[in-house]
Amino acid sequence: SEMLRVVFALVFLGAIISLLAFIIDTTASNLFEVTLYLTGLGGAAESWWKHLLGFVVFHNFLVVLGVIITAHVSPISAGSGIPETKAILAGFEVPEFLTLRTLFAKSTGVILMIGSGMPVGKEGPFIHAAAIVGHQAMALSRHVFPQEHNSPRAGGGSLRGEKHDERRHAMLSAAAAVGVSSAFGAPIGGVLFCVEAASQIYFVAHYWGAFVAAAAGAFVARILHENEYTVFTPSFEKTPYERWELLAFAVLSIVCGLLGGVYVRMFSCIHSMKMWAKIRVMAADEGDRGTFDGLLKNCLYRFINNKYSWSIFVATLCALTTFGIGDYMRLGMREALDDLFSDDELSEGDSRHGIKWGNDHESVLVNLCWFTMVTSFTSVLAIGLPVSNGLVTPCFVIGACLGRLVGETLEYISYEVVPGGYAIVGAAAFATAVTGKLSIGIVVSELTSQLSYSIPVLGAVLIGKAFGEMVSIPIYDQMAKDKHLPHWPEVPPGMLSSSTASYVEHVATLDGGMTMAAVRDLLNDNTDTEFPVVSSSNAETSAFIGSTTRVGIETIVEISEAQGDQQTPLSKYLHNGQLPISYSAPRIPVLSTLNQLCTMFALYHAKRVYVTNSNTLVGIVNSEVLHERLSGVGIAIGAAPSVAGRVHGGTGFEDRMSITLDGPAENSSTGTEMVGTGNGEKALASQEML
Repeated sequence: SEMLRVVFALVFLGAIISLLAFIIDTTASNLFEVTLYLTGLGGAAESWWKHLLGFVVFHNFLVVLGVIITAHVSPISAGSGIPETKAILAGFEVPEFLTLRTLFAKSTGVILMIGSGMPVGKEGPFIHAAAIVGHQAMALSRHVFPQEHNSPRAGGGSLRGEKHDERRHAMLSAAAAVGVSSAFGAPIGGVLFCVEAASQIYFVAHYWGAFVAAAAGAFVARILHENEYTVFTPSFEKTPYERWELLAFAVLSIVCGLLGGVYVRMFSCIHSMKMWAKIRVMAADEGDRGTFDGLLKNCLYRFINNKYSWSIFVATLCALTTFGIGDYMRLGMREALDDLFSDDELSEGDSRHGIKWGNDHESVLVNLCWFTMVTSFTSVLAIGLPVSNGLVTPCFVIGACLGRLVGETLEYISYEVVPGGYAIVGAAAFATAVTGKLSIGIVVSELTSQLSYSIPVLGAVLIGKAFGEMVSIPIYDQMAKDKHLPHWPEVPPGMLSSSTASYVEHVATLDGGMTMAAVRDLLNDNTDTEFPVVSSSNAETSAFIGSTTRVGIETIVEISEAQGDQQTPLSKYLHNGQLPISYSAPRIPVLSTLNQLCTMFALYHAKRVYVTNSNTLVGIVNSEVLHERLSGVGIAIGAAPSVAGRVHGGTGFEDRMSITLDGPAENSSTGTEMVGTGNGEKALASQEML
């Protein structure tokens, strides 16, 4: 019955998120139709200056309205939301990120941004909105199944609450997968993208739940969208490319990979410019502003630093470039992709949306160049605005335009190629270079309902990722770095072999031989919220059993005092189960390295890790103390996670996980030893990590 209940919850979650995504998508599309009407696109534009004025004003109105709603309702809703979701799935707390206020601001912001025609996407906001729905669903379940939420880590007295933590992580992971699936219409690629983007360590036990929710969401989306579920439907032959074109695809992927890295660098530079302006404004307030030059600079710094003036500048720039270059510039991101992916001739005016990209091949090539440069510059400005937005869709557009440019050039030289196929390969390579996610290849294949270019696309994502990381780190990592989101770092090579023993602290323990009066004294002398439980007070024969909460201990102490048995040993309450024990408390051998210690914190997201020697408790390592000591050597790892906000899954580790034991190590679940080979073979330090 519990399994059926979980499946029902996942199906319901997928359906609700798909319905929400459909409402957001439909509203944004209708609003974009209003924007197109003001531009005169598709109709008579006799008074072009009136259309231009109306478009610029309406464009600014929508963007500024989105910024105002974001700033006053929920400032945390600004941006993509994927880096914050990754931090939450890693067990860290991001205040106000999963509230209903944030859901309103996130949904409204992305509707206004897409409806205005700004070059942004919706995949990040959909993931964020889906995570909020999943979190609120779990909060609602507290009232439906209150017996499962009395976690000792949250101050309760039932270990069944641990199941809630695991279920919460599974629910958030599934919700994020449905968000990607709803954004792209790609359930399989959506799940894989979520695994890559939202967590560095993924629990395979939660994988099936994500697929169940994504499948349910895809089914509901198919019903809601009727025949429009698949976004793009180009019709290519079974193998529409020659073998020599694989070399052209490789060169295109290299170019897209390098330019994708440059794109991330541009985003980072713009953010640095805004931070620099903020610092200069603060310095100017204390300095001399009497000169005209100083006053002018201060005004410029304030203009860049102010969210409203900067948003108006970016919106006006996007509107002018969109309106002034050509009709093809006024296509939305989805409509532009539809044209670029199609096998139609762009110069004949019979593209999917009836827009001419040029009168001949030469003009098409020129316009594609303009489109690529303008969209790259405006989108990198737009995704940095303090309002809800996504970045994968504009990356698809830029990459598709680069690929189409290569395909049209080869066709102009008289090679028989399919330019739309090059657009698909370019989109996959560029988006992978920017995001660093290989699952983009699966998403692109599902987006286009085409497997004809599966081999070039898979090769493109590998090449694009490799060359993109030569220039810059993935953009989501850059965003997390800019926002100072909490995460556990990579340990510098010089500290990898540092011993855990140097970080161990003494901790007050409970043993079965203690009387209840001694337990009361221990509570009075300590303010800890969690205590380790050992088998006896003899350090040589004592075995570490697990941990318990202060609330649970206080409960049994009050019971013993009410019954007048303060000399009763604690073992009585251990044997009859009145004192709840967490037997899966995170533990690590005393000879483990610093790298293994950080890995344990990243896996369990605990505030403390217990250090043992042959199953005998040595002490604890506190995450806050470790944070201070690592910060002292220049490693920034963000805020320490709280016990109440800890979940089982995900991590903020940035790139590599290396867990190597060269000696005996303990199994944290059973107390048995696992012996390493001593020659560098990798072994796992606990059953939970395996």
